[in-house]
Amino acid sequence: MSPTLALLVPEKQLQYVDDSIENQRNLVSLNPVFHGRRLIALLHRKAALLYSINKGQESADVCQEAAILAQQFLRDDQLYATALRRLGRQFRLLGRYNDAANTGMLVVKRQGSSDIQVSVYYKLCFDLFNAGRIEEALQAAEKSVLSGRILALKDAARCTVDLLRSLHCLALCLFATGKQDGALQTGREILRIMDKLIMLNSPLLQEHNLLDYISIFALLPDDEQQSLAFMSDIRSLFQKLAECNPENREIVSHLLWCQHRQAENFFQHNHPLKAKSYIEKLLHAWEARRPNLSVEHLATLNIATLNIHAEVLHNVGQSKQALDTLYKAVVLAQPYLSSSETLWEMILSTHCRIVITTSLRNEYSSEMQQIAEDVLKLAQETPGTRNEGLVSSLHSVCIAACHNKMYQRLVEASKESLDACRGDNEISFRRFLEDISPLDPSLAFLPKSMQLLSFGLANLGRMAEGIQYAKEAVECSINLKMTATVASSVSAQSYIETRGNLANILIANGDLDEAVHILKERRDYFSNRVEVRNGEYRDLVPTIRTLGILLCHLGCHEEGKAAVREFQRIMQTLSTVFSSLHSQVIVHLKRDIETPILQPLEDMHNNLNCNHQQEISIA
Repeated sequence: MSPTLALLVPEKQLQYVDDSIENQRNLVSLNPVFHGRRLIALLHRKAALLYSINKGQESADVCQEAAILAQQFLRDDQLYATALRRLGRQFRLLGRYNDAANTGMLVVKRQGSSDIQVSVYYKLCFDLFNAGRIEEALQAAEKSVLSGRILALKDAARCTVDLLRSLHCLALCLFATGKQDGALQTGREILRIMDKLIMLNSPLLQEHNLLDYISIFALLPDDEQQSLAFMSDIRSLFQKLAECNPENREIVSHLLWCQHRQAENFFQHNHPLKAKSYIEKLLHAWEARRPNLSVEHLATLNIATLNIHAEVLHNVGQSKQALDTLYKAVVLAQPYLSSSETLWEMILSTHCRIVITTSLRNEYSSEMQQIAEDVLKLAQETPGTRNEGLVSSLHSVCIAACHNKMYQRLVEASKESLDACRGDNEISFRRFLEDISPLDPSLAFLPKSMQLLSFGLANLGRMAEGIQYAKEAVECSINLKMTATVASSVSAQSYIETRGNLANILIANGDLDEAVHILKERRDYFSNRVEVRNGEYRDLVPTIRTLGILLCHLGCHEEGKAAVREFQRIMQTLSTVFSSLHSQVIVHLKRDIETPILQPLEDMHNNLNCNHQQEISIA
């Protein structure tokens, strides 16, 4: 393209390119090879211009025409493969991963050299993974690694990066197919290669971002020992990298985010007190010795770490301290809300504030509702807001509306969040796990949206719709449990929440046997966790109370009396040793009593003749 043409706006350039294309079409018959190649080059130029002005589908159509010309008219395999690669890229940009994958398979058949195959198989793996064709993605990753090893043996300086990328791809696919041991073994091979590069002070260390992706993998294994050890090894490597490159802000950033993930790792594996201590030391160290990062980036990192700190504090029952922590996070975010990452973390801070505030008081709060609505408005009006941020803001509105018994507003906001989730492939779980943590809350947004909608509908008396969405939420959570790239702690929490919501609606609908089965499941789940996660008594105690009433109502009096004894034991213990948490449990109990769909439960309680449940005191 001439320098003069490049100065024109894309629309004007398109006119000139179209004229040139028409001219070449007329000349092809004179010299098919020469003018055919020029025509294909011009078509690719046109495709790029169309994409630059947001005409992605037209761009893909033009790339498709170029590929057909290369195959059928010129019969040039190399030119055809190049055209197919460009077509695949357009499909990928459009999110048409299945089409991109099918195109990539055609490319593989026509590319012979190993160096090209590494890249082709890597991209094919990406497309297959995002198309949901995980087993095929695994096969592509294995072939990419095989080609990468061959090349690295011939030219380590040039090809080690390709091998590292292919190994990363393979580790991802192994996780996605449930082969955790193989994935960790592959991840450790990446660590060994990176460690050797650090020792050699290799210029290939620019690929340190692979370590960042691998640190995400450390959050996936169910095996606590392997997960914690793997994360510790990754952090140690980042520490070495940072010591070798103290002025490299990107490396420093990766190190600090890895430290943040290590805190999440402790919390994920039921070490909240260790996580609390680690975070407090981390925040103090960052404040005492300011890391070499931009002010905005450091603020975002601090906000994210304050958020996890608040979650840990709330989980161990220190909810007022958690609110103070979140207030700091929101204040820290204010100057940087034009950044989508900072805005996302602030939205999470606000969501957590509203959740915790509802644990501390029962009375109507117009202030809490207004805070949620204001953050939603900010998310809607700020350019570049992540879709996850919009959904999280809507969930905050839902929780505030639920607390204030504004069920119509709850239904409106939850419907909007559900539409946003269904319209976004990423929030619907099809995401190539490079830049998202398996602990990311957005992974459970789809079932959460259904759960909130079902609760609102049921409380408005639309019981059939409420049950339908509640069951869909449970099914969605089950699918989440079967998604290997989602941490089991996230999927388990989503499952137990959606099941609990279904139980409440079933009680209102008179399906008591199924509700009892779910409540026993919830009781066992929380009973196994509260010794470490004290804050979950807020969920356990109301579950035991509801279960006791239902059991006596159904004539299972021995089990009903056992539930009463357990209820009384816990409440007496909390009253003595953890009075603030005892107060929060009472808030949750009173909220249940005042919830419309649980009024049938209170009627059962009041009409019991056995008097077993009358010993339960909420005061």
